Amino acid sequence: MTYVLSGLRERLHRAPQWLQWLIVAFILLTLSGILTTRYVYVHTALSPIDEYTYVDAVDKATRGVVVRYGSYVDAMAREAISCRGFGLVDTATRTMGRCGVAEPDVVYPWAGHSTGSIHSPVYYFVTAWLSKIIMAVIPGLHLITAARLTGALWLGLGALALTYLLRRAGVDLLVGLGVSVAVISMPGFRVTNSYITPDALNLLAGSVVFLAGLLYSRRKWGVLPFVIISMAVTVVKFQNCFAVVAVFLFLVWTKVRDWWTAGRGRRRKHGHESDATGAPGWLGILLPPAAAVATGVGWITIQRHMALPTEDYWTDPPGNIDVAGSLYYMDDTLNTILSGNWPVGTPLSVIPSLGLWVAIAALCGVAWFMPEMPRERRFFAQAGAVSLLGIGPAVNLSFTLVFGSEVDMQPRYGMVLVPILALCAAWTVTQRRPLRIALALFASAAYLFALAYPRAS
Repeated sequence: MTYVLSGLRERLHRAPQWLQWLIVAFILLTLSGILTTRYVYVHTALSPIDEYTYVDAVDKATRGVVVRYGSYVDAMAREAISCRGFGLVDTATRTMGRCGVAEPDVVYPWAGHSTGSIHSPVYYFVTAWLSKIIMAVIPGLHLITAARLTGALWLGLGALALTYLLRRAGVDLLVGLGVSVAVISMPGFRVTNSYITPDALNLLAGSVVFLAGLLYSRRKWGVLPFVIISMAVTVVKFQNCFAVVAVFLFLVWTKVRDWWTAGRGRRRKHGHESDATGAPGWLGILLPPAAAVATGVGWITIQRHMALPTEDYWTDPPGNIDVAGSLYYMDDTLNTILSGNWPVGTPLSVIPSLGLWVAIAALCGVAWFMPEMPRERRFFAQAGAVSLLGIGPAVNLSFTLVFGSEVDMQPRYGMVLVPILALCAAWTVTQRRPLRIALALFASAAYLFALAYPRAS
């Protein structure tokens, strides 16, 4: 195994850079496509994680219609929930209404209304356009199947962006490739991306945000690209802004430590404090998260003004500010960030748990127990630890403040932070050859298991 890996690394590094990335892109897009396609055709029922309303939103988008609060769900989604049913496994699939029969509105979820307006139309329209291309290439394909297959593209691009992020963060290309293959093999991603959902962009969104933040902190990018990316991922789904907040914490921590170090040196030398630092200025640090939050709140304001007259059909219970109660969600993200909502939808396996605890050990090691790690990596891991523990309470409190509803922490909200774990794991693995071999074995086993056993028994 050592000889094989060394030979691959040597051949890959001798190739021109453009060819290296072409090969990596081909590998990741192919692996993502095979995995996603397998799940699409095995799990035919709708996902209970809101796919019913997303099917309708994409169906409407193919006709240029934007979902508005108060809109009714059209025939395609109603037929899907009546004929395909919804559920994670065949033995637990349920249907609503009779297949082939036009039922009254009250038979369907939310009395026939759509909840898709909570997200901007960006994902729905992009998915609709891509689906039309897929259906043109594969005649006779159903829109639902074509829309689900777009998840393969998002998963492949997310893995490619993650690999590039790891490479720019100082990780060997083959190590980055191995980490990315391991990530897309986790149930949280391999199953999410086989359904119609804005969460299909989680890995891509998180990776590009952390890449922009990393390059901005090194002064290789200006603040404008970081701001644009922060706004773009947030307009796809509001919860993606938590990745921007994680980078914000990293930049604040770096700024504060630079200020403190510079101040101590100046005080010792001159007897007074100094605010000179090497980190980006406070305006540049505050601008990306402010722009992301403004984008998310802006869409919420727009969709409220676009709402159609209707009786309120929202099903979430009313929220209340309970900081102590929100702390209950601190560990929810880590418990499910790799397994997702699919403990009954995928075969029982130790792989997600093993990957999770290795990643957590790497995070803690980089943050506090590896003094040889560069300061940038230590600060990033420390900010990541705070983000992974804080996102649960933050989701619970922010939904109360923004939507006035109580929402528990969901795994899909935290998946945008997976690149933090991937970075720390890759930094640790790069240090020693035996760990690189272990990574290759783990990634191969995870992918082959996911491919061989897509259906829970």
